[in-house]
Amino acid sequence: VLHQGLQELNPPMSSACATAIDHLATYLFMHAEKDWPSMQMLRVHIGQDGTLLPSLTATLFSQLLFGPYSNHWAVTRPLLSLMMADETCFTAYRDHLISTQTGENQMKLNEAFGKLLSDVARNLETSNRDRFGQVRAAALTSLLITVSHSLSLPLPQQLAQFRQTVRG
Repeated sequence: VLHQGLQELNPPMSSACATAIDHLATYLFMHAEKDWPSMQMLRVHIGQDGTLLPSLTATLFSQLLFGPYSNHWAVTRPLLSLMMADETCFTAYRDHLISTQTGENQMKLNEAFGKLLSDVARNLETSNRDRFGQVRAAALTSLLITVSHSLSLPLPQQLAQFRQTVRG
């Protein structure tokens, strides 16, 4: 349901879904070491569908690039939370996207992803979220839009390919 809502052309709907993902990922990150029944159930649920977090990460990046500009802030917020909750999802998406590109584009994308994470602390404090959302994600969006004109594969096709890779 959250995937479908993120892809809605209706910004309030996709923003609400992004907020729900942000809350879920924040909860995962903030309570990762807890042995609470709620965390145990959440871990089991996520473990049953190993594609859930990677797929949400890929969908959010796709929305950041191709979704309505008015919705960018809402979409960047859960990206940081997901990256903190499960860094491997972001790393896998980044590596997959970069691997599908030509050498020149690989360098540009690698640089863009590096800028995205520079000076971002491993926490979800408001100042860190704001810095990521306003400065870093805007820079990445600008660079990826520039590079997207010469991507080896169209980004929607790369997203589908990444989802297939994750599903294994």
